[in-house]
Parts: sequence; C-alpha cells; structure tokens
Amino acid sequence: MDRPTAMARLAARCAAAAYPTLDSVALGLLLDETARYTVWAPVTSYQHGTVVQPTVRNGHLYRAIVSQQYSAAPAGVSAAAEPIWPLYATPDSKVGVTRPYWSGYDQASGNYSLSMVADNTIVWQEAGPDSADPWDLRAAIYNGWLQKAGMASADYDVQADGKDRYSRSQVIAQCERMARKYLPTGVF
Repeated sequence: MDRPTAMARLAARCAAAAYPTLDSVALGLLLDETARYTVWAPVTSYQHGTVVQPTVRNGHLYRAIVSQQYSAAPAGVSAAAEPIWPLYATPDSKVGVTRPYWSGYDQASGNYSLSMVADNTIVWQEAGPDSADPWDLRAAIYNGWLQKAGMASADYDVQADGKDRYSRSQVIAQCERMARKYLPTGVF
C-alpha cells in the first residue's frame, strides 16, 4: 500500500474530520510512528534493531545488529554503496523443506553468518519476508483514537440555552471505545 492510500484509510477509520479533528500532519506522524521498516539509504545512521528493505525489493527485510567488532557502538552508519543483500535459502534437515529466511546457518561457525552482510559499521541480518504494507495501520488507527481522546480531555462541559449539553467525558469515552476496536495485536 502506498502512503496516500494508507493516509486515506487512516483518516477514514479514525474519523479524522470529526471533532476532535486530526489534520494531515497529525495523520502523517501517526503513520510514521508505526513504520515497520524503512528503505535502506546510503551514509545514514541506523540504531541497533532498525529494520530496512533494500532499495530494490528482493522479498526480504534486514535488521541492523551489533557486530562484535563494533559492539561498543549502539548505532552504525551505512556505507555510500548499498550492500549485496544475502538471499540464502537452503534445504532444511527435512527433505524438500526450505527455510525462507534466517536460513544462513553456517555449521562450521555455528552461527547464521550466511544470512548476514557487513555495511560499513553495520551488520545486517535477514529479518524475514518483506511486507507490502510498511506501516502498522491498525496501530496507527488505535493511536489516532487515543490522540482524539486526549484532545477532547482539554475541553470542558457546556450547556447551550439549557437544551443541548456537550460532555467531554462522552467524547473521551467514545474515542476510547473506538481505540479498543483497533487494539494492536501481535507478539511482543
């Protein structure tokens, strides 16, 4: 899914145009906060654990890991040229079964060095298959509803002409109910 489509879906599912409103800047920030990965870039600082996709998709994602050689550094800087990403797939001990990622186990060294590549001061290791959706839209919608609840909490209750009553607590409760519908699921 591309960014404009993700933004439109986010806006629709968290009722961005309804009070309290979320503008396009707020929606963009919500989307960016839930990015699963970014596209690799040259001469860029990456924190340990950052997940990237190669500039030319190859079906795999890669996670920045701390190399023993650079173990004192919590982050590294990518090289000027993109590395040649490993696409190691080997038959498992079971006949006919292949491992699509984490597959570069090297029996000689006892580690997964065949699924790793060095990139300046960073070592990248296969992190699984890539996804067509770089954002966790469900988490972004959840966060959007919570943000709307927070915005409503700054309001106060009013009564106009003795007829209508605006209750911020009702708005907050509704936003929290909607957020619960999109509570992120997954393994942590």
